[in-house]
Amino acid sequence: LFTDPLVMMALVRAGRANDVEALLSHARSYAEDAAFENIAAHRLPTLCEGLAAFGRGLYAQAVDTLLPIRHRLSDFGGSAAQRDVFSQILIAACLKANRTALAQLLLAERDRLKPDSVFAKWARGTAIG
Repeated sequence: LFTDPLVMMALVRAGRANDVEALLSHARSYAEDAAFENIAAHRLPTLCEGLAAFGRGLYAQAVDTLLPIRHRLSDFGGSAAQRDVFSQILIAACLKANRTALAQLLLAERDRLKPDSVFAKWARGTAIG
């Protein structure tokens, strides 16, 4: 499951709208499969939809989609560093959607795990400046 969100980021960045829609459809079908009981599979469409919204410039939608699953990203597998990319996207979406207070809250939460990261310095400068 971890590779689908990574592929989604690449497809969105490359501007491959048809492939983005195909992957979203796949994620939804995968999650709806009654025989499949992996809890992460049920969150896969949400994560992919949030990433797609961010890539389309729909930052408020990305925040609203990604925020509820931010503490469940470990369900997808991957390393903590790999999953941190999704947290960074959420924080960037907050900043781009002018949800500065939420961005600052998420940065404070993230700082406990990764104090003084380059991303945090950039985001704090953006949130404060």
